[in-house]
Formats: sequence, C-alpha cells, structure tokens
Amino acid sequence: MAQTFEWLLEEATEFIADPDEEPIGARARALVTLVHASRQARQLVIDRVEVGTVVAVQINVMSMAGRSDVSVHRSLPNPLALLLIASQRCQRGDRVCIVVQRAGMEPTTRSSAWPFGLEVAERLTRPGPPPAN
Repeated sequence: MAQTFEWLLEEATEFIADPDEEPIGARARALVTLVHASRQARQLVIDRVEVGTVVAVQINVMSMAGRSDVSVHRSLPNPLALLLIASQRCQRGDRVCIVVQRAGMEPTTRSSAWPFGLEVAERLTRPGPPPAN
C-alpha cells in the first residue's frame, strides 16, 4: 500500500508540477490533490449500485414540429404520474419516449403517440426487469 501511495504521489507531482516550481511545492500540491482524490474514491465506493439498478429515466416529448422537451429523473414514474406529466407537456400527436438507463446495461426505450390511456402508460413505465445473470 505504501508503495502504491508513493507511486501515485510521484505521478501526481510530475503531472501538476510547473517547470519553474520548487519540487517541494509541487509535491505538497500533489499531496493535497491525492487527499481529495482519495475522498472521491471512497465516495464512489459508497455510491456504487448493482448492475441492473435503474440509474436514470429520461422522459422525452417529441413534437410533430420536431421540438424535443427532455427531462431526466432518478426513477420511473408510475403510470398515472406519466399521464399527468404527458397531459401537461404534450399536444395531440406528440411522441412520448421513456428511456431507462440501468447500471452496466444498454438503455431501453419505449414510446407512444399522445394521447394514450393507462394501459399504454403502464407499458411505457414498466419496461421489464433487468435480464437474469
């Protein structure tokens, strides 16, 4: 571990050093940078999610005139919430597209023309479970 730390410190020092800077100054700045990187690395481990977990949901309303109104959310709306959102954002003939991004997987996309009812909203907001391992 000590060898790894020393190697990282040397890498950071070489990377951030100014040509006219005293080596001790560059090393001190590199040490501060390494402390910040260590905090971020710990947070990344804490924030890790399992493969297949929904990490982002995009609701895209594409108008017949070519306008795109995009919003991104952390979770899927329930079918009634989607109907409420669509009723406020859509005109007849607009296309509502739901893109679900799951961790470590390709996004899935479902869409339908507005207006639609609860059955279609259910299909759009329930794109299925992630594939089994």
